[in-house]
Amino acid sequence: AVLIHSSSFDFVCHHASGSHRWRGRLCGLDVALPLPLPGWTAAEMASATMPPWPGDAEVLVGDALLVERALRYRVARSTEGALDIDLAAAGRFRLDSAAREAWILRAPEAEVDLASLVCGPVMLLALAARACYALHAAALRWRGQALLVLADSGVGKSTLARVAQALGHERLADDVAIVSMPAGRPQLRLPYPQLKLEPCLAPGATSATLPIGALVFLSRRPDCARQGLTPAATLRRLLAHSIAARLYPAAWQAAHLHSLAQAAEALAGRSHACAMREDRQDPDAAARALLRELDTLP
Repeated sequence: AVLIHSSSFDFVCHHASGSHRWRGRLCGLDVALPLPLPGWTAAEMASATMPPWPGDAEVLVGDALLVERALRYRVARSTEGALDIDLAAAGRFRLDSAAREAWILRAPEAEVDLASLVCGPVMLLALAARACYALHAAALRWRGQALLVLADSGVGKSTLARVAQALGHERLADDVAIVSMPAGRPQLRLPYPQLKLEPCLAPGATSATLPIGALVFLSRRPDCARQGLTPAATLRRLLAHSIAARLYPAAWQAAHLHSLAQAAEALAGRSHACAMREDRQDPDAAARALLRELDTLP
């Protein structure tokens, strides 16, 4: 099935089964998946022959939390730059050297959602080949720019984004934000599928890049004190909230580190650590209090 086609580049995901793909927009690119996503329309399949594997040049093996599962991964880079991505029970995939075509070599087990894998590790590697990186973050349109809210699962970034949306702020991402650094300026690329959201709550499908105006790193503490972060502290936190970076070949890891270091420097004075207290009787109250705090950001 054709996965991405655009005027800037093509990305194709081939699957032996099925007769349709579903079209939509992803990070400013025309997209189609072998499984449907909410609001996407059907289109015809495409097929191609997978090129032979020329041999391993680099192999990464380890464990990572991917698609909310602890997975053993093996990522091999060929002598020509192609990637062979083996995610054990979550399937096996091949990405060509131009990061334009992918093949599903082994389907995941039944309890693993294929769309989550294609929109997760496979697509994130294709985007990383173009210096576009994924962060575990929600994003809001804030004063004409993007405000990224980064936090571990369960801390409250989705709650904060939902309450902000109810108060009139546009929710741009709920769990995964794609960022790039054109000309040294941090940008949010839109849209990216937010698979955890109900269709009626999902961000719009308008393709765009939006300047990142500020970063907020959330934690759970009794108070809502805000602390400014140095570029070095920001970089450490950006690395901690990166998604799928363990799967990057060595050269990509170096480029990823350089890009996030640039972002940390560019956002000096606009990166903050904030606490959101837990209120089980009124879970939204802490979010409203923190939003009032964020209104005071310079």
